[in-house]
Amino acid sequence: MQNEKKALLYGIKSQNEERSFIILESFMIKDGDILRMNMGTESFPIILIGRKNIGLGYWQFECRRILEDIPQVQGKKKGYDFI
Repeated sequence: MQNEKKALLYGIKSQNEERSFIILESFMIKDGDILRMNMGTESFPIILIGRKNIGLGYWQFECRRILEDIPQVQGKKKGYDFI
């Protein structure tokens, strides 16, 4: 099931740290939820932490990108495989 929503993203840079935040219109999303973010041609999973209500129906989370395992493509076997 694909349920696309729009969101506001912003980042904060301090001396040696960069944090990203997302603002969503959904009370169903909780801390620890993992969402797939589509930005241009990129698509990757993010985890949401630090849920904070910032207005009627609007929630702010800190978001962090999760590295996903990309399955290795196995080349075709050449020759015969006997058992």
